Amino acid sequence: MTYSTGDPLQAVADAASMVFDHHLHHRQTALARYQLLQQVPALRDRELVTSHSYERTFRLHLQGSLPESTTREYGAIAVAAAMVAVHNAFLR
Repeated sequence: MTYSTGDPLQAVADAASMVFDHHLHHRQTALARYQLLQQVPALRDRELVTSHSYERTFRLHLQGSLPESTTREYGAIAVAAAMVAVHNAFLR
């Protein structure tokens, strides 16, 4: 896999792809993980915290590296949330 060095949006997309690819290459483990998360509320809660952490990391990266504009903060929030939402939808 090639890692991004310049475009902040591409860097976030690459990071999300790395995690997604890991789950795809370990399909049986990912399915077992998903089933376990559905059965154990404490693990499901922990997964929500982890997802929020990814979203926050993506948002902070984008806010610090996108060009200055009046919509930079909102754009960073939207892209970070969208990346995590799409990633989670595909994993389900």
